[in-house]
Amino acid sequence: MNTALADAGTPAPGIKPNLDSKPGRTTALLFVALLIGGAIYTGMSLSHDVSATHSHSTAFLPYLLLGIALLIALGFEFVNGFHDLLTLPMAMLLAGSLYWLMTKIF
Repeated sequence: MNTALADAGTPAPGIKPNLDSKPGRTTALLFVALLIGGAIYTGMSLSHDVSATHSHSTAFLPYLLLGIALLIALGFEFVNGFHDLLTLPMAMLLAGSLYWLMTKIF
């Protein structure tokens, strides 16, 4: 087997990211800018879609209910992701393809 291809995916031993430090100011500002930009884009798209139906509703309640429904759906997906993450090692353990000691490492 070609060792150049085998070692292509592994980083050099001395090069590791510093994950113990806080993100820099530029990173935080970029995150907030992207978050605000996404919220503005979502609001404008929602407004455009509602106006395309030619219904003249001035009530704020449908937007509030939609926002609550989206937050509930995102919360469910967040919790479901952790469930799926923890189910995988247990399924491998019960199938006998992984030893119990390896599940702690995995």
